[in-house]
Amino acid sequence: MNKSGRRIHIASHAVMNTPDPMKSGLACSPNGPVLFNFSDILDLDLLGSQVFINGCQSGDGPLNHGEGLMSLGLAFALAGSRSVIQHLWSAPDRASLLLAEDFYKSINQLPDADGLRIAQKKYLKTISGGLDHPYYWSGLVCYCGYEPTPGNVKFISLIIILISGSMIYLFLRYRKR
Repeated sequence: MNKSGRRIHIASHAVMNTPDPMKSGLACSPNGPVLFNFSDILDLDLLGSQVFINGCQSGDGPLNHGEGLMSLGLAFALAGSRSVIQHLWSAPDRASLLLAEDFYKSINQLPDADGLRIAQKKYLKTISGGLDHPYYWSGLVCYCGYEPTPGNVKFISLIIILISGSMIYLFLRYRKR
């Protein structure tokens, strides 16, 4: 259920730059220039929005120690998206279209992850001819439950706790004298 009512659907090509993930982004053609990169996405205010990236390998990227998988989905999550649906590998057009259609039919009644799961189940019941292989439907995943927290809040809270603790310690120590 999209509580904010803001939905963003992107149908484009994901271009991954493994050595420098910040240069990864979205393009109009598979080998075309990146028109909207990781840094551009981070600058967006997407608080509470639901993002559906219908682009090949939009959920792929290098695994950075301490940061996780540097996918385009991560950029949208860091920009404030409540949930991000993305492809882990090359997205077959027909399967992507059918899954997206069924997903959008259910998102007003269900959480995003459940809507995607139901769309995948429906796809498996209605498709035939080898298109039921997991390659066609299981690469579309939903990352949800992002709760953006300002980075300074944890640091400031820690400083306040340390200062308060130090003050209490000093007060009790000098009070005994």
